[in-house]
Formats: sequence, C-alpha cells, structure tokens
Amino acid sequence: MKWILPLCVLALAGCSSLAKSIIQEPKVSLAHVNIQKVDMKGATIGIGVAVENPNPFALRLDALKYKLDVGGKQITESQLTEGAEVRGHQTQVIEIPVPVKFQDLYSSVLDFMQKTTSEYRITGEARFGLLTIPFDKTGDMKLR
Repeated sequence: MKWILPLCVLALAGCSSLAKSIIQEPKVSLAHVNIQKVDMKGATIGIGVAVENPNPFALRLDALKYKLDVGGKQITESQLTEGAEVRGHQTQVIEIPVPVKFQDLYSSVLDFMQKTTSEYRITGEARFGLLTIPFDKTGDMKLR
C-alpha cells in the first residue's frame, strides 16, 4: 500500500518525459500588441500570440495564462481557457482581446498623448497537454 503513491508519481513523471521526447516543443512568441478600440471608459488591447507547431501532427493549446504591463504597471492578468488547435508544421496567431479601463492606464495616457506609443511587457505560459511553454516579450504599443 505504501508503494502505490510513489509508483503513481513515477508513472506521471515518466509520461511527461515520454511526451517531451516524442513531441517537438512548439514555439510561442508575441506576434503583435495594438489598441483595437477606444471608447469613453477605456480601450481594448489586442494581443496576438503566435504558436508555431514543428510537429507533423496537430497540437491542442489547452490554456494560455498571461500578464500585461503597460508603462511599467500591471494592467491585467488572466487566463484564456478557450482552446485552439494548431495544425502540424504551421503557425497560428491566437488573438486575445484585453479590455482595460483608462483609470488602469492612467500612467500610460501621457505617453500616448505625447508620443502615441507606450512600452508594454507581456509574460505568461501556454499549455499543450503535458507541455507548458513560458513566454516573455517587451516592446512599444502604438496608438492607431
């Protein structure tokens, strides 16, 4: 009875190692960040995450966790649980609409007004079954 729990842990660790040896790790990168819509209360920031699948078979993106900082301040942190399938040997951009209120963007509003840009950083991780891939990207967000 005492050996059942350690055996289960070893089996799960073995499955993860086996999956990593069979499946080539997908590449996750930031495709774009832009402002999609602006109204009196706030804006919707569009985040495009590019997922490149180097495998000959489709992979299912199960979840995507992310945190967005604009102008050095955290604006939002959330998780996209709506899955997506990425076909074999293809790259798919997954669009994430992130609504933000102007009061949360206050420190960045001056940057937008003066330069029409503001620095952003998006961090997170994408989960494909047993594989979890982190990402971290910084850049300038442009007001269109």
